[in-house]
Amino acid sequence: MITTYSSYIQRLDVESLEQYVPSGDSFTTVVLKEILDNALDAAEMTGDSKVIITTAKNYIDISNCGEIPKQVIKNLKKPDNNTSEKFKQFSYKRGAIGQGLKIAISMATITDNYFSIETGKTKYEISILDRNPKKPSDALDIETVERTDDGYTHIIFYCDQDQIMQVLRSYLIVNPNITFIEDGHVFKNTCDIKKNLKNDISQYSAEDLTNLLNFYELNDIIDSFDIPAYHKNKIKNVTDIKKYAKPTKPCIFGEDALKQRARQILETDILGYKKIDIEGGVLELAVLSHPNEIFIGINGSPLSEYQFFITEPCNKKTNRALIMPLSSFLEDLKFKKGLIVIYHCSKPNYKDANKQSILINPSEKEFSKISHFLKNFANKRTNYDNWHLCSSKDELIQKIVETANETYNEMGLQITIRQLYYQLVSRGLIVNGKYNTLNPLLTDLREKGILDWRLFEDRSRVIYKPETIEPCIDIKKLMLNYIETLSLPPINKWYAQQYYLELWYEKDALSSYFQSVADKWQIVSFATRGFNSTTNNKESLDRFFKHEDKQCLILYCGDYDPFGIQIYKTLLKKIKKIKIDRIALTKEQIEKYNLIEMPEMKGKNLKERFIAEYGDKAYELDALPAKELMSILDNAISEYLNPELYDDSKQLENENAFEKIKNNIIMNRF
Repeated sequence: MITTYSSYIQRLDVESLEQYVPSGDSFTTVVLKEILDNALDAAEMTGDSKVIITTAKNYIDISNCGEIPKQVIKNLKKPDNNTSEKFKQFSYKRGAIGQGLKIAISMATITDNYFSIETGKTKYEISILDRNPKKPSDALDIETVERTDDGYTHIIFYCDQDQIMQVLRSYLIVNPNITFIEDGHVFKNTCDIKKNLKNDISQYSAEDLTNLLNFYELNDIIDSFDIPAYHKNKIKNVTDIKKYAKPTKPCIFGEDALKQRARQILETDILGYKKIDIEGGVLELAVLSHPNEIFIGINGSPLSEYQFFITEPCNKKTNRALIMPLSSFLEDLKFKKGLIVIYHCSKPNYKDANKQSILINPSEKEFSKISHFLKNFANKRTNYDNWHLCSSKDELIQKIVETANETYNEMGLQITIRQLYYQLVSRGLIVNGKYNTLNPLLTDLREKGILDWRLFEDRSRVIYKPETIEPCIDIKKLMLNYIETLSLPPINKWYAQQYYLELWYEKDALSSYFQSVADKWQIVSFATRGFNSTTNNKESLDRFFKHEDKQCLILYCGDYDPFGIQIYKTLLKKIKKIKIDRIALTKEQIEKYNLIEMPEMKGKNLKERFIAEYGDKAYELDALPAKELMSILDNAISEYLNPELYDDSKQLENENAFEKIKNNIIMNRF
């Protein structure tokens, strides 16, 4: 399916490479299969369908007619060759130069640290320089030695002979179109089975199987085909094999496997998946949340979108069927999303002699299923910009403007982009996980004047401007302005209360909301900005100490994610003498307000502990609608204020006295 380049050259360790080792196989057997595949491809393409195998106690030599160009050998130290510009670890081309060779070298050298290629007049000895190099070119060392050209390419690597003989014999049996010479023993091609039909028992005639028996043992032939174990004892002669062996069926990766690989390679997720039985095979379609990348494959090998052709059902009027590359088909559907297309078939219909491109010919019903999935799921669910659910971009822009204005007007406070993002997700206007796509669109809308830039605040970039006056300013007038703007602060609500409260919160981006509530209730508000500093912890304790005659309490709000929970737990440890009550975000609030989960859980080192205790979904405080957040704050603070202990009867008397003194100063002094 998707094959990486950089990982198995730059990081030559078991963890990076074992993804290529199927269950039941070993590094050695995978290397052998890769090299044999390369040799068989070369033998079929050159017309000299002969592969020579020489084994010894600790090495194997696989040879075939022809020469590997020097540039291919050089490319072994350049793992980024033949990959996309945007994703260097992602191959688009089926049979990209040296692909199987690179995998084989990496696997062989990690176990035996020796691999050589003899081709033309040169012998290349390949070994590892650095298993984790800073530069890809520093991973391998390639030494060259002159040799006599015998017209064959030899690939030699150390291995345990006992491990490889079963794999080797199986390859000989299921490739009857190739002549093998194994340690001097000639196994002639016994029948003309096409490469894509090998190992499919339905393609072997009784005569073909009898011919195999001239070169191989019956048990070896039985083991080379898919025969249930309980039937193997029933086979008495070679013709019984067709009775009990299963025909080869197309493999299926499945949704879970594609999800895992999409996350591994592109660090993205799959939005939708569809499996369609088609033309004797299986077509798997998976829409990625990534906006641009498309992966196409035939039986696990990568193709470009221009090498995968699809036949549109015959037009009844013209009586003609249109054959077009997949790229044209997607353009007709106005589909511009990330997409994985894998076609599995035991009898694929190749479009060219070199088997570099594939043609599928779906029936009208099958074609309709493909179109329906891409149109109705992908285009309606992700639309043309990969994340909004509106029927057009103009409609989306209109909805964004309406939602932003409504949110701003409801609170009378500036909003954050993340708050707007969660509002749009909760209203079904955009797909969760596309915050980075929304951000540039909002920038564009504000720059064009479609969206008022004053709706949003950016507390991460605060401007500090020194206060100055002009040289010729009227000092008397300046003083008068100062005095006229003076106002008397309200009476302290908490003066006679038994509690001293402070409102703490994790994110500075929400300060305007917390400060608004804190000002109304006359309490201190403080943004920890993540983990609180030692200095702030000390200053806070000193501040609480001044109110030691009261019960001191911190009301805390933070994200419901690994970092948010850990920040709260750290505060409990660092500020032990003060009670800290986490009033948001809580599990009950998440359920009550049906909040949108974070698209990706942050906090790599804290994830496992969080998941074990709180579950596998995380939520941001920003996901709470601003109105609900402020209501939660109001309710929490009001519980600690006793109205009977608050007397504001003197407020009016004090204000009158203040205004009288202020007016006297103005009249007498100016």
